[in-house]
Amino acid sequence: MGESDAFLAGDAGLQRQLIAAGTRLSMSQLLTRTEQWRPWRAYALQHLWNLESVLPGPVSLRKRKHAIAT
Repeated sequence: MGESDAFLAGDAGLQRQLIAAGTRLSMSQLLTRTEQWRPWRAYALQHLWNLESVLPGPVSLRKRKHAIAT
């Protein structure tokens, strides 16, 4: 509540959406990759959860970033 940088690195929905080279990212890898999203990681997480209902199946972070930008 009111924490714009709250981030659940172990969340199952997030893990499904952020796949690198066909495997799940470790929590440390995920935290490293999302460091650039600070201080808005909670909002990024919400967008990724919403994209799960729009884009079928998991995609790589690079493709997902393109989907968010367009």
